[in-house]
Amino acid sequence: WLWAGIVINVNNPLPPGLPSESLSRLCGKTLNLEEVLELFLESLRENYGLLRELEARLDPWEEVPPNLLVSKFKDLSDTLGRCVAWALDLDRESQPLVAWAEDLLPNGSLVLRDQGQKLIVDSGEILYL
Repeated sequence: WLWAGIVINVNNPLPPGLPSESLSRLCGKTLNLEEVLELFLESLRENYGLLRELEARLDPWEEVPPNLLVSKFKDLSDTLGRCVAWALDLDRESQPLVAWAEDLLPNGSLVLRDQGQKLIVDSGEILYL
């Protein structure tokens, strides 16, 4: 089982000292929560549909077909091409790996490059540097 949570700071004030943002601050106005929820759910349905479409095309004996969800994420991502610190748990790791976020694989793994060495990670945390 996998449990995932999504938090969207819409109109709430942000705690000082934390790397977070609020949609209302970015837009310069208070937002209607029902409209934000409607847009979020519409996007979630669309992306879940892309995932289900990929799942329907999967064949365990063939190469993984192109994943439209990964392509869409790459287009919208501000992670790729950035220098990041990576660790399984950044709060507990005293010396995280510092590398460049190079690519996103069809299975969702992140490709990091550090001094010519490539590392493929499928879980953990990153911090933009």
